[in-house]
Amino acid sequence: MIVIQSYRSEEVPEWITRSMGSVRRWAEECGALYRSYGDAELLAGISDSFKGKLSGRWPMLADLGRLKLAQSLLADGHERVVWLDADVLVVEPSRMSLPAKLDGGFAFGREVWVEEGGKVHRGVHNAVCVFEPGNPFLNYYAHACERIIAQHAGEKLAPQLLGPKFLKMQHSLLGFPLIDSVAMLSPDLVRERLSGGSRLWRVLEREAGEFGAVNLCHSLLGNGEALEIVEVLQGK
Repeated sequence: MIVIQSYRSEEVPEWITRSMGSVRRWAEECGALYRSYGDAELLAGISDSFKGKLSGRWPMLADLGRLKLAQSLLADGHERVVWLDADVLVVEPSRMSLPAKLDGGFAFGREVWVEEGGKVHRGVHNAVCVFEPGNPFLNYYAHACERIIAQHAGEKLAPQLLGPKFLKMQHSLLGFPLIDSVAMLSPDLVRERLSGGSRLWRVLEREAGEFGAVNLCHSLLGNGEALEIVEVLQGK
């Protein structure tokens, strides 16, 4: 198994360094290889046309970049490729488990999104992705991303179109395996936790089950809040 992540090499926020460090330590404890990639490496397998149409839309570029990396690593002979976003923090390594066997050879994260008031939305996220050789979905997913942008570039595209929105729709039709060990922290939940509250956290634990890592949703938090919640969750 190889665990991969990506983030730029310059001006890396402390909380990202700490989050990626927690993933690297978990991978090593599992006996897995660990590899991190810079921006250029993440985008190396993406066509200039795709990059040009999505100039500045980094999350959408990264949605395809992780798939291209997985394709390359599987072609190199790796038996399992695990992608984790750079803003994933492992908080309980013993609970950070992946299925020993995957139906179809691929899986994504189960999203349980808790908002202010305790309202829960369910979906699929790609902060964690697992791919094994010969799986039928990876090549299709990469092709679908390229096709969507070729057909619709220039229109107003939702930021999550190639990630959670696409995967939720596909899961509703195909019912593929989902991973529960990486939970999503909404800004409402983070801010309540930082203010000393725990009601939304309890809702997450009840609805999401046992998880060992959390996705901090970098695009929705400032660096200050993100560092604070990392310190709270790491107990320092």
